[in-house]
Formats: sequence, structure tokens, C-alpha cells
Amino acid sequence: MYGYVRPYKGELKVREYEQYRAMYCGMCHALERRCGFGARMLLSYDMCFLAMIFSGVLGCPMEVCRRRCPVSFWRRSACTALNKAMELAADSTVILAYAKACDGILDEKGLKKLAYRVYRALLCRKYRKSAMRLPAFASACEENLNKLAQHEKDETPSLDKPASCFADMLAALSEYVPAGQRRQARQLFYHIGRWVYLADAWDDVEADMANGNYNCIAQRFELRSPGEKESVAGEIEKTLAFSAQVAAASAELMELNSWAPIIRNVLYQGLPAMACAIRQGQTKQRSSKHGSL
Repeated sequence: MYGYVRPYKGELKVREYEQYRAMYCGMCHALERRCGFGARMLLSYDMCFLAMIFSGVLGCPMEVCRRRCPVSFWRRSACTALNKAMELAADSTVILAYAKACDGILDEKGLKKLAYRVYRALLCRKYRKSAMRLPAFASACEENLNKLAQHEKDETPSLDKPASCFADMLAALSEYVPAGQRRQARQLFYHIGRWVYLADAWDDVEADMANGNYNCIAQRFELRSPGEKESVAGEIEKTLAFSAQVAAASAELMELNSWAPIIRNVLYQGLPAMACAIRQGQTKQRSSKHGSL
């Protein structure tokens, strides 16, 4: 996905930080187990968040083992042992990555378009495996991706219409949650998806306007130059805060077990901190080092 849904490190307790790191490293190994070594490149903070949600609602035990890191092979890292929740998160991440590649082919031009074609080709085999395991989610992604492509083609001057397409993709993951928590999970996933789409659009508004690409924020507020981004910052922060609050309220109604404190940190502190970083233009300097937090 995009790497926006992460905890606010300064407010994590030491044991919570170590628990999160174990899940992050565990998901790296889970991707390799499920989809091959190359799938490790899809590792993201958003994916780790999905794994924590699934671990909580499915009641998966927190079992830690030590495995060698593929980047720093001489050291062993604490990792969460593979479980059903991590398998779900790994497969859903591959499907979302494939959807992003398809969207990139439609959006970009020239070398970027070619790069997305190569990226999709590399993902194709992994996608087929994951889609067979999560057919309902793969179908929802394909359907909503087509809707999103139409909004982009029509240059829809709306925030909610295109954002709802991506939100509905994530909301489809609630089908893999126990029935008693499915309604809350759907709200949580929907508003996380909406938050991510709008945050990404806000982060990219200047580049999209410069390149002539569709951007829902630029269309909705009729921005004429990249420098006008700050003029709508207050409105965007309000709608991002709304989705973060609904997601947090939904999470409070769910059984998240030992992952609840970290998930609360993400929703109550991590998302607002990321929104602030986007406004200040700090996200482009985010570290891409594998395994960093």
C-alpha cells in the first residue's frame, strides 16, 4: 500500500515497540512463505496494521521466534510466528499491490507507465495465488478499481466518490472477520481506506498537477497551481480527522487483545502525526530502509 498507517513511535512503550517490530519482521517472512522471496518488497506499515487487526479479531496467539534478516543476514531478529492473521494480511497486500499496479498503468505515461507494466507482470503469478485464496476480496478490488478508473477518466470533482472506491476495497476485508465483529471491522477498514486515499492524494497534489494527472483534491477545490495546496489544508485535515475518529471508534468496539494499545496508538496519534507531516512536506523524506520504523 502506501506506508502512511504507522504508529507514533515516541508514544510507544518499549514492549509495544518490540511487539510491533516482531510483527513487522514476521510479515516479511510471511510474504516469502506465501508468495516467494520477491514479495518481501511489498512489506509496508499499512500491511503490518492489517496483520495486527486480523491477529486481534481472530485471537491468534503472540508467538515469537528468531529468524535471520535477509538484509542483515548475520543477525537474527525477533519475529512473530506465522499464523492465519498474517497469511490474510500477506495475501491481501499482494492483491492491493496488483490493483495499484493496474491503476498506475491507467494513470501514468511514458517510462512510468512502462515501469508499472513490468511491476504488474512481476506480480501476476503471486496475484493469481492470493486471489485464489481470497476470491471475494480480489473481486471487490477489481470492481472498485474499474469504478475508480471511471472517476479519474471523468475527472470527478469530488473527494468522497473516488475515495469511496478505495475504501470499499479495504472494507471487503471484513468478510474474513468473525461475524460478531464484522460490522465494526467494515467501518474500520472503510475509513482507513478513505483516509489513505485522501492522504495520498494530498501528498501528491503538487506532483499530480505538475504532471497533468487526476487528483481529487485539485478537482474538488479547483486548484490552479501547486502552490495553492496550503489554502485547502484546513478542509483536508478536517475530513482526514473525521475518518480517523470513526476508525478509532470502530476499533474500540472490537476485541483486539494484546494488539489494542498499538492499534490505538496508530489511530489516535499515528494518523494525525502523518497528516501533519504531509502538510509540512516531510513525507517525501521518509526512510525506505527495509525494516525501519
